[in-house]
Amino acid sequence: MNRFVKAHIKYKHFQRLHSKRIKNLRLCFIERGGLGDCLLLFPFIVKMQQQAPYPLSVDLYSKFGSLFSKVSCLNRSELIPNRFSDLFAHYDVVFFQQRFPKVLSANWPLIEKHFPKLALFMATERKLQEDSLLYDNLHIYNEWTALRGCRRFEQMDPYHVFGIDSQWKYPTPNADTVLNKFNLKAKHYITLSRATDSAYNDQHPKLWPLTYYNELIKLLKQEFPSLQLVQVGASAKYGVMTGIHQNLVGKTNLEEIATILQQAVLHIDGEGGLVHLNHVVGGKSCVLFGPTSPSVFGYPGNINLCNAVCPSTCDWVTNRWIEQCMKGKTPAPCMLSLTPDFVMQKIKEEFNPSEQRAATLSLQTY
Repeated sequence: MNRFVKAHIKYKHFQRLHSKRIKNLRLCFIERGGLGDCLLLFPFIVKMQQQAPYPLSVDLYSKFGSLFSKVSCLNRSELIPNRFSDLFAHYDVVFFQQRFPKVLSANWPLIEKHFPKLALFMATERKLQEDSLLYDNLHIYNEWTALRGCRRFEQMDPYHVFGIDSQWKYPTPNADTVLNKFNLKAKHYITLSRATDSAYNDQHPKLWPLTYYNELIKLLKQEFPSLQLVQVGASAKYGVMTGIHQNLVGKTNLEEIATILQQAVLHIDGEGGLVHLNHVVGGKSCVLFGPTSPSVFGYPGNINLCNAVCPSTCDWVTNRWIEQCMKGKTPAPCMLSLTPDFVMQKIKEEFNPSEQRAATLSLQTY
């Protein structure tokens, strides 16, 4: 009898017995990805904690260090240690997060006894390991989860053991304080960003050309003259747009940018971290898709734009897909096909500034 079956039997037995709380469990996740990868992990952690028979202590290790220290589902937010094995003695479970949490170390007897549903979830990794092609290739994993009806934010739990808390929102400070600080109070505005993970350069195939942004800004001013245009992001290395009303690149912390996105009537960006952040604060985005698929990475309610200039998307077809377009072209043809006129037309068709502003004002600030 394999571990998956054993875990399932123990979970059902636990449900019948309603065992009393015996011991708190300490878990940690190691996430080496970008901002969006970390944000997508939190709704899963919340759902797992909601279904635990007692409180779970969860720590996150990422390249962002203490950036997520205010996220309530976390006990600690720290930098990734040089050796993962240094963590093994301090946790009952150590997960390495790569779309699906992979178990690096675990106290199986303890987990099976006191939290059988977690043991059942962990056993699903063994089920995935049976197909090494699926387990080791993120492109194939994307396709497989899409066939199962899972989008990117659901990929942590493809067998739906815990599920995902789709109502989870990133905590934001008082909106008035942030908007006053950046002179955005009582202003209706659109945010724009051109960025990708800081580890990569301006050749990243997910980047929309800067000249396209500049042309789109002209069109936005013509169509929505009453709206302010605000560029946001962490670094100016990907360029400063021409014609914007305010440049906040590199001037905000995570809580501030979360609030600015939440209060915007629209955010325009390539698929990446700020789009995921905007989603978990309740905002609406116009997302420019190229090498990644909107059927996997898109959110319902956003304006998800792509043109099928290639037979399929290419993210993680090879480990070097991030460095340059697979066709050897810069910018990537998939991004070039999204012309400013095309993007503007889709925004006009699917975006109503008045309705979106009303929705923004109804959001709760934590």
